[in-house]
Amino acid sequence: MIISPDKNNQIDPTVYDILKHIKSEVPLVPVTRVENFVFNPELFTLDKYIICDFIEYGWNWNMQTTHLFGRNTYYFKEMFEGDEWAKFDDFVSDRQPSLYFKRELLSKDVRKGVIPIEFPAHNPIPPPQTKEEFNKRLFQVANIWGLSNERRKEIHGEIWKQSGKHNYIVCDNITNINAFINREPHPYKWLTSYVAWYARYEMETILGVSGASKITTSWGGAGRKCFRHTEASVNSVMALWDDGIEWTYKWEDQKNCIRCEEGKEIETIVEVLNNPYLYDIYRAGVETAEMYWLPNYISHLEKTIRECV
Repeated sequence: MIISPDKNNQIDPTVYDILKHIKSEVPLVPVTRVENFVFNPELFTLDKYIICDFIEYGWNWNMQTTHLFGRNTYYFKEMFEGDEWAKFDDFVSDRQPSLYFKRELLSKDVRKGVIPIEFPAHNPIPPPQTKEEFNKRLFQVANIWGLSNERRKEIHGEIWKQSGKHNYIVCDNITNINAFINREPHPYKWLTSYVAWYARYEMETILGVSGASKITTSWGGAGRKCFRHTEASVNSVMALWDDGIEWTYKWEDQKNCIRCEEGKEIETIVEVLNNPYLYDIYRAGVETAEMYWLPNYISHLEKTIRECV
């Protein structure tokens, strides 16, 4: 059962598409910021409930502490203004959930009953390539991004700015890839392409680009966890920020991904491209991505609910 915390039964469709697969005797309460939120008094009828909190805190969240309803919303009061959010916060404070799934959860704030949740991989994970196939990939790096985080613009610019310094050339448009490959003999090729929300490519195209790249980036957007994490990792080495966010299945630097300090993304990636074990990192990353594939991930969530509630 899924019960919206909003009286008008608003549920983020993306979150609903995940939670609808979960079989749980305890009601799931999906929490996101919705327009004209009104507290749903139906929550008072619940003996038990599970919060599934997918709220985003913006690209410039200071990441000092994890927000948890019923505990520290006063630190985030500018995001949850008004009596209706206060009613929900008071409800959670008075009737603590049996389990609290939290998307934007800092590792330092993990505790009993508060555990991470992510966007699963909706596309089946393709079989991994051989080492020979991987080493022949057309691009060293693919950086495909939308404008939900100001830092993404800076990284796009730095890829161009540092191309001469690090001896690679840049393709900046997915539609030009074939012409770029056929006309540019340079051995070291990167791609960085801005894709607006109103002009997105089919997932087959995006996965095709990452599958032709040794490293594919996934930087945080309005939330630190985003869809790209379970897209970039399914057929490439994923590069992401080292930001202290907790994951159900950990992304560990130089083991199954590449972790980058903000502001040092290009230098880190260039160095890693010379790692003789890059293929092994790729294989380990694909194995981790398989655990995030929707059927596997739903099984994990159901098992967690059975064990914790």
